[in-house]
Amino acid sequence: LLEEYTEFQKENDLHRMYSITKSVVAIAIGFLIEQNIIKLDDKICNFFQDKIDENTDKEIFKMTIENLLSMRTCYRRTSYKKDLTFDWVKSFFVSNVDHECGTVFNYDSAASHTLCALIERLSKKDFIEFVNENFSPYFSFSKESYVLKDPFGVSMGASGLYCTTRDLINFSLFLEKNCYNLIGLDYFRKATSKVVETKDKAINEIETYGYGYQFWISKNDGYFCYGLDGQLIIIIPDQNFIAITTANTKDVQNLFDDIFKYFLYPLSTN
Repeated sequence: LLEEYTEFQKENDLHRMYSITKSVVAIAIGFLIEQNIIKLDDKICNFFQDKIDENTDKEIFKMTIENLLSMRTCYRRTSYKKDLTFDWVKSFFVSNVDHECGTVFNYDSAASHTLCALIERLSKKDFIEFVNENFSPYFSFSKESYVLKDPFGVSMGASGLYCTTRDLINFSLFLEKNCYNLIGLDYFRKATSKVVETKDKAINEIETYGYGYQFWISKNDGYFCYGLDGQLIIIIPDQNFIAITTANTKDVQNLFDDIFKYFLYPLSTN
């Protein structure tokens, strides 16, 4: 185990993990599926009848939970970002659609936010409270951790997680050692395997290997959680390799490459 920090960030400092939040949401959804509370092919509209109105396109009624998990909604971009003063969840059900759902990969943070809203609606608990209660005894976030809320009181399941680097270490170990006990092996394998191609929409090389359920797929048969500006959990199961960064860089590709070059590949040759 190699653990290093700069003078600006220590192991127990809270750090915004951005889209790593999405991967935690995916595991929480898996728990609800394992508990037979929801199913992958459930229509998301069925759980949000109060968010539907005369502007709800017929295509939106077709969207399943799996469509949201795999970023194959009917939108080209994140719906709530068009107007942050409008109900973020409702915007997912009343925006103009761009294409048929289930056919095209587009990185849609509104999908993750809506899945988080679903978790809170069904459990009647804040998202991080739900995680800490139901992932225990295998994993829980430190007591100082929290998730930002949108202006309407819903936890920001796309990007709102504040936690420590040590929390990410524990979460990564949970993913590899105990996660399937809570969500089932089949769901876990789907979540961390390529469900959809991403090459056409990739902005760098690391985004070309595909997407699972709120997890990106990596070269060397791995998977990773991917937060803005270099928040990473990279897991290569066949080589028992886990790398975690809490960073502040626009060059995530270079950071990713260095992790493989200086840490994974030297270990592979020993």
